[in-house]
Amino acid sequence: MTLVFLLACSEYWVREAENVPVADPPGTDDELGDPPEWEDCFEGLTGYYANLANDHPDVHADVVVSDPTLLDWWDEVVFDRFDPSLVFGPTWYPVDQGLADDPDFFAVRWVGWLRVWSEDEPLQVILGAGTDAFVSIDGELVASVTNVDYEPETFDLELGKGQYPLLVWYAHRDGPGGFQMRFSSGDVTYCAPD
Repeated sequence: MTLVFLLACSEYWVREAENVPVADPPGTDDELGDPPEWEDCFEGLTGYYANLANDHPDVHADVVVSDPTLLDWWDEVVFDRFDPSLVFGPTWYPVDQGLADDPDFFAVRWVGWLRVWSEDEPLQVILGAGTDAFVSIDGELVASVTNVDYEPETFDLELGKGQYPLLVWYAHRDGPGGFQMRFSSGDVTYCAPD
């Protein structure tokens, strides 16, 4: 009888699970941060400014660029700032660290979010640069210009109502400066990440 009692009584153990970190919610990215509070955000983007040395192999080179994420032009960030507008004139040279030929060669990568408020209006973006510029919305390259002469171009966009991550790249590698990216039509707002 004692043996039956001992077999019937067993200890109950609770195993503790491994401490697994909580995953980030879907739709966020470290670089882009979270979408802003649209009702009170300041329009503009966060810019990460890099310097290009005059001996960089792509400076003064006739390099055809199709994917800005594969380039190292934006890797060596020297400062970042909030830019309320992305329209800069031909004498805009914001990076000067005392390198040879500074401030001639530099690159900027802007990050933020785009909000399309209405589906019924055509949406256009104007992009112009004194060498290379690219615009990516929701991970898709939607506009690019690569030329030494600053010649703005208009690009038609097909976006539904909603919010999208926005990335803009600019590199000044040769010729006159100047850059602009702006929306010429459509009910849109773009803001820096929260």
